[in-house]
Amino acid sequence: MQLSTPTLVDILDSLGKTIVLNSQLKSINLENFYSVGQAYTVQWKLIRKQNLF
Repeated sequence: MQLSTPTLVDILDSLGKTIVLNSQLKSINLENFYSVGQAYTVQWKLIRKQNLF
């Protein structure tokens, strides 16, 4: 399975984990590793599904 860095960070953050990652992890984007963007913090909320029919 391949996870992006932001996804991995979001997962660990949601679990309350403040750990050092294994140094054997390898980057999969060695050629095109620069990007610019804006990050938004999101908070997930459980909702009860409703029957819309």
